[in-house]
Amino acid sequence: MNRDTRRSRFIFGFLLVLSLLLITLDLRSGSALKGPRSIADSVISPIQRAATSITAPFGNFFSEIGSLGSTHQQILDLRKQNAQLKAELINRTNISGELAQLKGVLDLAGAGRYRTVAGRVIGMGSASGFGQTITVDLGSADGVTPDMTVISTDGLVGRVHSVGKHSSTVILISDLNFKIGARLAGTQALGIITGEGSQPLSLQVLDAQVDVKVGDQLVARGSVGGHPFVPGVPIGVITEVSKTPGALTRLARVRPYAHLGTLDIVGIVVTPPKSDPRDALLPPAPTATPTPIVTVTASPTSTFTPTPTPKPTK
Repeated sequence: MNRDTRRSRFIFGFLLVLSLLLITLDLRSGSALKGPRSIADSVISPIQRAATSITAPFGNFFSEIGSLGSTHQQILDLRKQNAQLKAELINRTNISGELAQLKGVLDLAGAGRYRTVAGRVIGMGSASGFGQTITVDLGSADGVTPDMTVISTDGLVGRVHSVGKHSSTVILISDLNFKIGARLAGTQALGIITGEGSQPLSLQVLDAQVDVKVGDQLVARGSVGGHPFVPGVPIGVITEVSKTPGALTRLARVRPYAHLGTLDIVGIVVTPPKSDPRDALLPPAPTATPTPIVTVTASPTSTFTPTPTPKPTK
């Protein structure tokens, strides 16, 4: 082991001295040394390449270690930017949804000639004595008083129950204690809609002789002075009719137009219209798609009876 070490040191020292000698001679640019110089280059160049190939990975390794900190910071910065972009996207989506609902409320109010104030739903739950209510960020400071009609982009939401300075509690049409006078669209037939605690609603048509069918639409009949309900607000569409022979009234189930579970922007009618808009605010009635009837007719079947072939006479 010591012998190999001494031999390696000797060779290394010899090559070092030879390199210094060649450098000195090269500086003098002697033409007589071109031959020895090329020989020395052929001997030393492989050694230099081998040394470079051995030391290069170590240099790259330490270089990568030195840049590891900056790479980690870049990853953290990219993650932060990604989170910010996601938050901005969600915020833009929410704003777009709120603008669409606000536009719907204003369009409905404008068509009905209602003067409204628009606000955001800030809470859902139940108030004292009521099961289904929402809280809106509008109050007396905005001109809101109890027993005002509350609408959404699709139709009737409920009525104002109690009012604070900057917030109000609204009873939803689905609440068990909620009742409103309704009118069948296109007719003078009247009924009473009652909340069932969940969808759909219950309808009692006061005249049992009135023809009530699935798909009929309902609007608010309106109250005296427009409180608590203004006339013409779309309520819902009949989904089921109960047939009770001999009954004095007709019963039906109603699906409300307002999507009560996804309310965000609502409007409170602070001034009723001067005239009843009647059925002008109703969405287009769904049209029934006719079901094609196919009649299958059996075609006559011919019966073939083979004629016997006479046997030859022997």
